[in-house]
Amino acid sequence: MKTIISLPLLLASLSHAGSQTITGNPEVSLSSDCYIPWARVDNCLVGTEGYCTCNLNQPSGRVLWVRSDGSLANQQYTDSSSKLIVTSSSKINNETFTCVWESALGKQNAQTFNVLYPKGPTTMSLRALGVRETFDLCLAKSNSITVVCEVPKDAVYPKPWFHFTVNGTRPVYDWYSGDLVNGVYRYNQTIKVERGGDLSVYCWPGNSCTRSVSFIEKTLKITVREPPSNYPEITIDGKTYTGIDSSAVNVQEGTRLTVSCKVSGGMPAVKEVTLTCGAQQKKSSSGGLATLSFNASRKSLTRPLCSCRASHVTGCYDKQTFVRLNVPA
Repeated sequence: MKTIISLPLLLASLSHAGSQTITGNPEVSLSSDCYIPWARVDNCLVGTEGYCTCNLNQPSGRVLWVRSDGSLANQQYTDSSSKLIVTSSSKINNETFTCVWESALGKQNAQTFNVLYPKGPTTMSLRALGVRETFDLCLAKSNSITVVCEVPKDAVYPKPWFHFTVNGTRPVYDWYSGDLVNGVYRYNQTIKVERGGDLSVYCWPGNSCTRSVSFIEKTLKITVREPPSNYPEITIDGKTYTGIDSSAVNVQEGTRLTVSCKVSGGMPAVKEVTLTCGAQQKKSSSGGLATLSFNASRKSLTRPLCSCRASHVTGCYDKQTFVRLNVPA
């Protein structure tokens, strides 16, 4: 028959023992089926109850589970064993239960059983150092972003582990242990940025006790802006020129000439393309293409160069293309 042991019963038992001394050592053992659900680190109790049974093998008597303050724990007693019942607690972080052996000879502490009551993380932050909504990928600048995922110490117990992805892809290591800095658990991750586009940085800190005690997550969106990698393309009579072309394009006097320039690539596309042929002919376009049409003459081409350049929102696109036009006399 199972009975619940109360504190008055324990006190009454101890009073009967009086000042008698214990002779011999009791043999007490904890059951091998002590169960703490979801435990990964020590004895982490998560979501439901756990239990552990203390058995008294010899001499005769009984065992009781006692908290560190001396009060009786929740338990079920039968014969010479007692089953500790542990339920979740939001008021404390950890607790030690002691199995106390008692008989007519007195009482003595025996085995102990430690339980962690994890909490959180209940809040977190995710930010990129020196970056707000956009990041400019320019050859003359650093191509890396450092992101910081943080959890306040009072928002989690025990410490958190950090799960981290970039654009849905896991990095080399799946879980990271953060450092405690000024009362905040912090993990820094440096991301190498290789191309323009949308960057989605995701952090999920989990409790190190189970890594999934409390689900909280954040995603940081960053737009990576990248200038075009190619030179502007100037097209004259169906032929395309890029960079500095040393050869000249021969054009007859009075010929109607159409010259276009295109700048492709980049994230986003270039803001403005400027095409100039000679001293008087100039065309700017807000798209990626600029076109000029004019009658070629030695007078109109006193500076016989066609040049094309473009401006990009990053401010670091400086490639230009030049083509020399030759109008024979």
